[in-house]
Amino acid sequence: MSPFLRSKIVVTLGPASCELLRLKALLNEGVRVFRLNLSHGDLAFHKRIVESLREESAERKIEISIFVDLPGPKVRLGEFKAFEVKEGDSLSFGLKSDVPLPEKAFLKVVEEGDVILLGDGFLRFRVERVERDRAKVRAESSGKLTPRLGVTIVGKSFPLPAFTEKDREILSEVLSWDIDLIALSFVLSGKDVFSLKSFLKERGKELPVIAKVERAEAVENIEGILKTTDVVMVARGDLGLTLPLEEVPMVQKRIIREARREGVPSITATQMLESMLHSPRPTRAEVSDVANAILDGTDCLMLSGETAVGEYPIEAVKTMNKISSMVEREFDYGSALACSRVWAQNEPLDAIAFAACELAYNLEAKAIIVATTTGRTARRVSRFRPPVPVIAVSPSLLTVRSLNLTWGVYPFKVRMCRTTDEMLEEALKASQRSGFVKEGDRVVVTSGVLPGIPGGTNIIKVETV
Repeated sequence: MSPFLRSKIVVTLGPASCELLRLKALLNEGVRVFRLNLSHGDLAFHKRIVESLREESAERKIEISIFVDLPGPKVRLGEFKAFEVKEGDSLSFGLKSDVPLPEKAFLKVVEEGDVILLGDGFLRFRVERVERDRAKVRAESSGKLTPRLGVTIVGKSFPLPAFTEKDREILSEVLSWDIDLIALSFVLSGKDVFSLKSFLKERGKELPVIAKVERAEAVENIEGILKTTDVVMVARGDLGLTLPLEEVPMVQKRIIREARREGVPSITATQMLESMLHSPRPTRAEVSDVANAILDGTDCLMLSGETAVGEYPIEAVKTMNKISSMVEREFDYGSALACSRVWAQNEPLDAIAFAACELAYNLEAKAIIVATTTGRTARRVSRFRPPVPVIAVSPSLLTVRSLNLTWGVYPFKVRMCRTTDEMLEEALKASQRSGFVKEGDRVVVTSGVLPGIPGGTNIIKVETV
């Protein structure tokens, strides 16, 4: 894999990828962001993965990012023996039924005539009658009915908070692990993100939050969500269950565009290389889907089942890398820069970030070097999509790890410096060690007069290594 790929890959870990040899292979492919889906597997299983990843990354002296994905208020089927369903079959869902569905919120919402989708919509049922403790349904498609499938009632939401009591219980244990970010499922508004951040603050934690947009209501409230979250995820699988399918591509583009405008990293997720669950090669449509997400401006591309339970997890990552490499070679960085010039008018930091990108483009610099405390400057530079790597150096480990999710940014931890010259020296050393620049290369540098002071970026200059 080329070290200069700008689009970041998020790998979901599971039974297919949790063994040490697979983790080593994923790191060899350049993966630096790992997702643990707490909806599946017990906490002990996930904790062992975190420990293995930290040991391996420490041995390699690289900083990786691990985020946990909270279950949230997803209504799921209970436990039962899997069986085949044929179109026209009559079943019942509920507390006392053929198919156990223990969430009481289901019976509060479901009505006669409703359409119920299971999983990603591969099984469809029509509600014929609602009784006190169950709903009688008729299958409108055929397939295998398995335990723990997600349940969606088309056009309706369950009256449950995004940050649930179960999430709170899980986090009370998970916060003792060495994790870097937390993904909040089924966010409806910025208030949901604020609720999680308040919980973290009460416990002395300030971990970044990833807001998962997977409901129609979240799309309507995207502006407020982007102002409160640190990262946004376009979770297309569930979005496609609550929105008409034909709307999802344009919603994806809109969320990514608005996230870039706000300087919020974005993740595009679900079914990106779905056929690679069982095939060593993707479909041409999937390749086009990944390429278009990159062209849309997404920061990260996420693999879910492909790497968690698929037969070809390493091949899926290699495929994603190949697609990214091709798209990034053909990307028109000059046009992207020109089109985003208007964003440089908001505040001085935006103007400095844009100027750094413009200088790098016009002078054919090899890299942009950013000294940052919180990571904000590096994210501002990234949003203009510069043609060269953005080398971000910071004394903050949390900042370095969070920047692994930002397009084109390669973060490195350095010692706390007292002066700008010291910080520049550390940054240039890190850039040379990483292989991004060599002696004689021209680079653009931006930082503050006093290193370590958040919000103080006010210097931009051109240096020769």
